[in-house]
Amino acid sequence: MNREYLSKTIRESRGFSLVEMSVVSAIVILLSATLFQTFKTEAQKTRTLDRATALITADLRKAQSLAASSIDFNDICGYGIHYVNSTTYLIYRGSDQDLTDCRTTDHNYVPADGDVIYQNNIKMIQTSVSFLDSFDDIFFEPPDPRVYVNDKSFPDEPTSTDITFCIDETSDCRIITVENGGRIETP
Repeated sequence: MNREYLSKTIRESRGFSLVEMSVVSAIVILLSATLFQTFKTEAQKTRTLDRATALITADLRKAQSLAASSIDFNDICGYGIHYVNSTTYLIYRGSDQDLTDCRTTDHNYVPADGDVIYQNNIKMIQTSVSFLDSFDDIFFEPPDPRVYVNDKSFPDEPTSTDITFCIDETSDCRIITVENGGRIETP
């Protein structure tokens, strides 16, 4: 009798019920949707940071190129990048002096010394991206261009500055390092 009962029980339980299959399917769909949304958000943050990195690097290279391609070295001391606020910076043109005087001037942005704004209020592409901290002025002096970070030049005083920007002050950040030897390092 025990054998018949066991045999009958095995024959009746040959699979999962419709309710069990529905519950398992719902759980798998819910987990898949959650993971997909997480990956999509992370990919979007990465693209946003990539665009911000490209913008800032392009503007650094623009200032460097403007200084290197200055035709009349007797008029302009060079071009630089200046931090304005957490979402804005500017490109400025150094004071109009002879090249011999340029090495002795303050290379940080000082409007009273004759520095002129070349391109004002350059904002980050995305409103969610902002600078974590202020950064030192970066100035490119022709003809090489010689690079000044916070008015310090290589090889006199080797130094660098980091431009750090994040998405909504989270841990998703990028750092661009500018050395006064002229190297611009991006992640």
